[in-house]
Amino acid sequence: MKFGKRSKRPPLKPLAFALALVCFFIYANLTAETTAHKAEVTLLPDDKLLSELVKDISEANTSVHIAMYMFKSYRNETNGAGLIKRALIKAADRGAEVYVVLDQTGEDDFVEKENKKLGKELKEHNIIVVYDKEDVRMHTKCAVIDREITYIGSHNYTNSAMKYNREMTAKIVSKGASEDAIRHIFSVK
Repeated sequence: MKFGKRSKRPPLKPLAFALALVCFFIYANLTAETTAHKAEVTLLPDDKLLSELVKDISEANTSVHIAMYMFKSYRNETNGAGLIKRALIKAADRGAEVYVVLDQTGEDDFVEKENKKLGKELKEHNIIVVYDKEDVRMHTKCAVIDREITYIGSHNYTNSAMKYNREMTAKIVSKGASEDAIRHIFSVK
């Protein structure tokens, strides 16, 4: 064997790996369970979410389903996340089914404490509160109202997200999209 000479054949292992990777991505995209829906979409940046969401929850006739990473309302119900909490309680008092899924970490951290405190308060008003598994981070930020209006985006339900952070949430009016979102919310057990 002479040193300095290179083989003109391409290396087979990296080529086979690259081909396998391409085939996997093609297969994954062809078999993914995605559904397209016709919808009316409104983008709600930064502080534009709060009033729209509270209005829709306040007008809910049958149901509100929420999956939220962090929901911190403090005791103040006159601004921010406190308005959302108050609207949920009023919806439940009117007879709408209100179902809330919150993240839990299993640790004594800020998110765990706030979500448990809020969950306890919501349960006192006959709101169904479910926590995800401790070993999985439920990072969804989604609300579905009357199985027709879906809010999905980056806003947590905290005063910081509603007032100070750079956030974006889409309001999607579509029964099909709402049903898909509810299936995702109910998948947390």
